[in-house]
Amino acid sequence: MIFGLAAAAGAQAEAAFAAAAPAAAPLTSERLLTDATKAAERGDDVAALQLFQAAIVHGAATAEPYLGIAKFHAENNEPGLAERYYGTVLELDPANPAALNGLGLLELAKGNRAAAEARYALLVRACGQTCPEAVQLNQALNSGPALNNGTPN
Repeated sequence: MIFGLAAAAGAQAEAAFAAAAPAAAPLTSERLLTDATKAAERGDDVAALQLFQAAIVHGAATAEPYLGIAKFHAENNEPGLAERYYGTVLELDPANPAALNGLGLLELAKGNRAAAEARYALLVRACGQTCPEAVQLNQALNSGPALNNGTPN
């Protein structure tokens, strides 16, 4: 009987605490995307990857989490996975400059200049010659900087 009373008292205390505590913000794909972006900006790549993945699980229907995952894999020497996720980005947003640039850099790193040039042409149509992604890919095509699996060194 003592255990029953203790359990009842514990349940009442939890209910009182829950009623007094402010409601936490609901966990949404938008919140997860925001948190993932903040994690990436502060250099916490593993947390960013996990948050981007969680955003997808929570129903994010945008290219943003897939782009974050693609960039993570490109920066971590996993070009095959990066290509896969950049491809998913382009399925959702066929003119996404970051994905076109990422794929162009990956192609260039593999020595496939023609494919990189084709990505550059698509990139210029998507955002013009002066957008940062087009400038970066153009510089890589023209100056041949050392690339590490599609990520400039």
